[in-house]
Parts: sequence; structure tokens; C-alpha cells
Amino acid sequence: MQITSLEENPGPHPHAGEADRTHQVAALAADIGRAIAVARVLAAQRRDLRLDGLDGRVGLLCAQLLDLGPEAARTLRPLLHGLRAELDALAGELLQPGAP
Repeated sequence: MQITSLEENPGPHPHAGEADRTHQVAALAADIGRAIAVARVLAAQRRDLRLDGLDGRVGLLCAQLLDLGPEAARTLRPLLHGLRAELDALAGELLQPGAP
């Protein structure tokens, strides 16, 4: 599965307000979550998938989180825990015998 390019969500504008940046970071996390959900469906169907670019997008998400203030970043904690759970589930599915 090809993960969409980073240009689709380049990240918060450097002069955006904290609320706008928080919203943009949350949107990136949700976008990554959707890509993982598709990958999980493909993995469950034992179809070939490519995860090219996923590591870069997660890295971008981490960098953007570090740019947020502590309070703003804390508001995203539940979303990030969910994203990690989805990644763990995908990893488990990919480790199953016969996985793509």
C-alpha cells in the first residue's frame, strides 16, 4: 500500500495560532490513522501492501507535536494513544502466518 505523499498535509503554518496548529496536527494524525485502517483491511485480506512513507509521516507528526505547547499537545494524547493501538494491531496482523 502506498501511503499518500507528505505534500497532502505539509503541517502547520509557522505563523498559525496554537489552536490552528493543534487542529492541523490532529488532522495529520487522523490521516495517518485512516491509512493504517486501510492497511489493516488489506493485511486481513492477505493482500500485498506497501507502507512506504509511513515512517516519515509518523516522524513529521512527532516533530509537529514537539512544536506545540505542552497543554495543546496533552489534548491530543487520546488520539495518539489510539493511533499507537492501531499501529500495534497492524503490526500484529502483519506478523501472522501468511500475512503479506
